[in-house]
Amino acid sequence: MLYRTLTTQQSLKISGFTTYSIATFNTPCAFHHSKKQFHTFKPVAKKGRALLVTEYFLPHWTGISQAFFYLAQNLKKQGYAVTVLTTQFNTSLPLTEKVKGIETIRSPYQLRISRTHYSFSLLIRYIKMLPSYDWVIINSPNSNILFLSLLAKLFGKKLAIYHQGDLTLPRQTGNIAMHKVMEYIFDALSIPSFLLADVTSTYTRDYAAHSRVMKHALHTFRAYIPDFVPSRGSATAPFAKKNGNA
Repeated sequence: MLYRTLTTQQSLKISGFTTYSIATFNTPCAFHHSKKQFHTFKPVAKKGRALLVTEYFLPHWTGISQAFFYLAQNLKKQGYAVTVLTTQFNTSLPLTEKVKGIETIRSPYQLRISRTHYSFSLLIRYIKMLPSYDWVIINSPNSNILFLSLLAKLFGKKLAIYHQGDLTLPRQTGNIAMHKVMEYIFDALSIPSFLLADVTSTYTRDYAAHSRVMKHALHTFRAYIPDFVPSRGSATAPFAKKNGNA
């Protein structure tokens, strides 16, 4: 599966500012402009408990899981009690552990479709955990997104969805008709979930406006860019050679 990264029409400066943080959802807060005219969050004392749900988390190190990890770290730094519920995509991984200070709970998967590890047991664990949390934050794309969203609202929880890409499958190779059906299913599950959410979030409003699923819920949109953590190490030999730095 290929998750499409939506292009933005405006340039972004990553360093030197903090964008709107989705950690500010349910608390009284104040925003002010910095000298560089970027928005920063002025935290308040009272914090809540946030349950972050994602199909992949560390040590699965893709851009989607990496961004969600930085989001979890940001919430924790602001004083939130953060727990990540994810899939045990590798059976060698422990079911519970602290990953770089983030409490992480993994549910074994029962079915694998393409690169997706589907876990029915994650939904059961999710239902048991819901009463203890104030906020549910879903990392999208997520194959369980509609079930997770409906259950969060049935339990009276605040719901946020952090979206990192629409599903776009190849048009030149494979079963084209099946690819279109899968994209339709993705949209049919995602759009109602975004409409249920109290907050929908991604990197920029432009990104959201050009998403097939996010454009329907722009009235709840908040921009959020995870903290950028540049590598301090030197380039690996193959990378340096490829880029002419060897």
